[in-house]
Amino acid sequence: MSAAHYRLINFRDVENDAGVDADDALLRSYTDVVAATDYELFIQCTQDLLPVAVDVEVWPGPPPPVDGSWSEAQVFTLDFPSGAFFFGSPTGAVVDGGLPEGPGYYTLDVVHRGREEAAATLRRVLGHEDIAVAVEEVRGEHPDGVEQYLIRLWRTGDLPEDEYAEWDEP
Repeated sequence: MSAAHYRLINFRDVENDAGVDADDALLRSYTDVVAATDYELFIQCTQDLLPVAVDVEVWPGPPPPVDGSWSEAQVFTLDFPSGAFFFGSPTGAVVDGGLPEGPGYYTLDVVHRGREEAAATLRRVLGHEDIAVAVEEVRGEHPDGVEQYLIRLWRTGDLPEDEYAEWDEP
């Protein structure tokens, strides 16, 4: 991902309506960095000028712990009624993909690193005589982004048969 417009990244099933019960989760994301509803994950980035890296990994079961360079994992369970997801910023580019095990409940393990370094780098860039040049220098130094997020997810169960049936009725 190149930039987190409005410092926000969201992740959800393509069929889930954006913003359902989102107010509380968005408020929590300001203090917890990552928060979720039953339908959507929200990540509050440190900044929105420099590149932000987001990697999504699908696992057959709970993944092993990450190395010590990452934050402590935050764990959420989301509904994926179509088995297809997208993530991105509300007004920016999105990345989509399919979940190999299809629709269901998925547990998400979310970690991050580089937030403090990104904030310091942003201060340095904003103090530069030519901000655009400074941003390009940072992109060259950190092609994978200074601020990084890792979303690891695995299927944990079936959705109830009728939970989404009302959406299919004319």
